[in-house]
Amino acid sequence: EQLENVQRSEICWRYWKACSKVGEFSIFDQDKRIAENEKLFNDFQKFGITRLCESKNGFKENPDFTLSPDKWK
Repeated sequence: EQLENVQRSEICWRYWKACSKVGEFSIFDQDKRIAENEKLFNDFQKFGITRLCESKNGFKENPDFTLSPDKWK
């Protein structure tokens, strides 16, 4: 239960890094960035996150992982 809480709390940090294209989401390693974007999306689904703000629609079912998560709408 504690591990799940930690994983859930890290999502906002990972989302910020993905949108900013830093760290493991860097534009300099396209394959790794795509894989990390896919893992982030899978974690969104795992924790029941369907949208990131109230005024926006949810994520597409199969987003383009070459784009940053703020473009998955």
